[in-house]
Amino acid sequence: MEITGLILGTRFLDGRRSPISYSTLDRIGHVPDGAAIKAILKQASSCGIRGLYTLSDSRILGVLSRWDARQRLPEIYPVIPNVLGYVREAADYGLIGAGFRRLSYLSLWRLFVLGMHSARHALAVLSRDFASMLDVLFEIEMATFKQFRPQVAFLHGQITDLALAIGNPRILTLFAERMRRRYNVEPALATYNLGTLLPRLSDWKIDIRIVHTPVHPSGFLMYPSPHVCEQLCQTASIHIISELLPPHGVPDENTFLYLRRHHIQSASFNVTRPDEIQPVVQAFVGAQSMRCDE
Repeated sequence: MEITGLILGTRFLDGRRSPISYSTLDRIGHVPDGAAIKAILKQASSCGIRGLYTLSDSRILGVLSRWDARQRLPEIYPVIPNVLGYVREAADYGLIGAGFRRLSYLSLWRLFVLGMHSARHALAVLSRDFASMLDVLFEIEMATFKQFRPQVAFLHGQITDLALAIGNPRILTLFAERMRRRYNVEPALATYNLGTLLPRLSDWKIDIRIVHTPVHPSGFLMYPSPHVCEQLCQTASIHIISELLPPHGVPDENTFLYLRRHHIQSASFNVTRPDEIQPVVQAFVGAQSMRCDE
């Protein structure tokens, strides 16, 4: 499966801090409310953006669950697990309170299914087996996305890169197996270490074919180097989605021409206001009509 075109990310909508050093204070600190999120998502839909790359944030999912049936619902691409969300909720409500808060989002039937599924992992979880704890989190988070019928789900970049750092293929194979067999969705990975990930997927014989990672002209967060990442984009059989983190604000036509030169057909971008969306769409469309060497 391939994902083509523009995808709206929710990095600035779900309370995460930007990793971008040039961000202004209001972009870093502002967390939109439900009305602001709704306005942004409606504008994205009206501009023809059909995909949303998002964590399981209750405000974002709340807007989507009340989506106007007269407008097409964007394709939802879950990013799981919501690591920072758990940390924030644990700080606000305590570990037990955060756990009950997450469970309160689920229906009685999903709670029953979760209980049956988690019971098989009880001893492993109690012994603090990380992969087994992740398996339970996969169940909780995919339950929150079930109503949107996602076709692709992404493993959070922090978990992907942790698996790479400790050399643990089980985390990635478990994710791929659960997504395909239990949820019937295509597994995908987010990462900030493309140059390490792609060789490891080959060495570990892990069949994951979609990767979301920074690729853009500035080279920011392209590890181990922009040149290595560019070469991989041109030669790898993996479908790469660029996470656009340009150093000069919104992406322009040159950004999308750069992606075309490196055989990238899809990109995600982030905004804080509805009026930031149209210029990105216009730049993307304009780049499609231009020669890549212009």
